[in-house]
Amino acid sequence: MSVVQGNPAKEELFETVFERIAGLSEMFPESVRNAADRVSSLATTAVGTTFNLGGKFVWVVATSALVMFVPVVYEADQAPLRSKSNQGSPCVMTLQDQYQEQMRQQQQQIMMGKAPMGGPNYQGPAVPDIVPIQITYVARYSS
Repeated sequence: MSVVQGNPAKEELFETVFERIAGLSEMFPESVRNAADRVSSLATTAVGTTFNLGGKFVWVVATSALVMFVPVVYEADQAPLRSKSNQGSPCVMTLQDQYQEQMRQQQQQIMMGKAPMGGPNYQGPAVPDIVPIQITYVARYSS
């Protein structure tokens, strides 16, 4: 506790928060303070344990679902494509197949030039044309 010095008639006492709580705790009997301490400790332990076990539970469920259901979903997605190709009928390209084909063509263009070698639109290698320069010498004779 600190006292403000100055006017003796207006001396004020300043308390910190800790000093006020300590003063209030002396209002209650020891048994009530002990019970409140036990309840707060129990609540803190229960919340910590719940979060710890909850996190472990979520981890187990998420990884199990990933390991068990992702292959099933993948196979279910691929099954119609396999059945169409096994029937001998021409397979209709899905958007994903069209996208993959387009990406393959773009990659081939980047690596090989405009069109594959020998294709109908083949324009030769992607090397700039080199134009030969003719140099003519003019000899001047002085007499």
